[in-house]
Amino acid sequence: MLSIHQLLILLEDKIPKDSLVLAVESLVKKGFLEQYTDEHGDFTFAVTESGNRMSQLLEENPELFYEQLMEDLEEEDNE
Repeated sequence: MLSIHQLLILLEDKIPKDSLVLAVESLVKKGFLEQYTDEHGDFTFAVTESGNRMSQLLEENPELFYEQLMEDLEEEDNE
């Protein structure tokens, strides 16, 4: 499991904080990550079975990443 703090540190020079938080929220909402609260009250995340399957699918078919990204952006525009 990774905490939100670990994710922010690992990706701080690659993804803006606000974008990372939105991405994590989206992955939880889609069921690819499971959100937990640790003993300190911090959020931690684990990849679900569905998330593992999606990861494998994207590794085997990277073009699907772009298609999913476009769908996500379209959903955001409609909200």
